[in-house]
Amino acid sequence: MAKRRPIREGFWIALVFIAIVIFSLVADWWKENATLGWIILGILLAVFAFLLYRFASLRGWLGRQVKSAAEKAVFEEVASDREPLPQYIREEVLRRARYRCENERCNYKQKPHIHHIDMNNSNNHLSNLIALCPNCHQRAHDGKFTQSQLFNWAKRDFKRLKSRRA
Repeated sequence: MAKRRPIREGFWIALVFIAIVIFSLVADWWKENATLGWIILGILLAVFAFLLYRFASLRGWLGRQVKSAAEKAVFEEVASDREPLPQYIREEVLRRARYRCENERCNYKQKPHIHHIDMNNSNNHLSNLIALCPNCHQRAHDGKFTQSQLFNWAKRDFKRLKSRRA
């Protein structure tokens, strides 16, 4: 099975923008043909509903956007009560991972995120932290990777990892 490339967030923004432009261009036509316009709008809504049903990535992205917008609207003045990860711990995890994603099948080359394997943000023990690229980090939060799988990645022999990536 071919590996699917992730859809960039800018694609959906551009798609919505194009839809708004097209809608504004047909506004005058809509006044003359209101019934047909409502039928077309119904069809477009049905297609959008099908796309939401069919593509989990679109549902996930849209859900994250809605959640983010709602949190900004409601909690804009409230600071996070989460303690930041101390820099020396962050550096130790990144050094252990050789500043790469610890998923051996991932070829992401930029600086990875730090993920709490047990999802407990106050447990900053090195065995509970793993370096993951943004894509793998999101997949870990979505439950695509098990905790035992992440723990094993954090513990495995990095000489083997280094030889595979060389």
